[in-house]
Amino acid sequence: MNRPGPRSRRTHHLSLSEPGSRFYEEKLLFRDYLRAHAEAAEEYRRLKEELAGRYADDRASYTEGKRPFVERILALATAET
Repeated sequence: MNRPGPRSRRTHHLSLSEPGSRFYEEKLLFRDYLRAHAEAAEEYRRLKEELAGRYADDRASYTEGKRPFVERILALATAET
């Protein structure tokens, strides 16, 4: 696999989804919940900061570390709709 450059030069991770897909709808639900619940948004910020420090060179582990939080928020958001 050809990579565009050294990992140290990467500054962003882009996630794309098809409008109307389940993935897309979950992203909006998650986003809207965090916008409406400042305490959850702050908890997510702290979690991401901690995981970024722990898994600076391991994107898969960083993402997996967020999974329980994301699943909990999606359950709460779904219950509110």
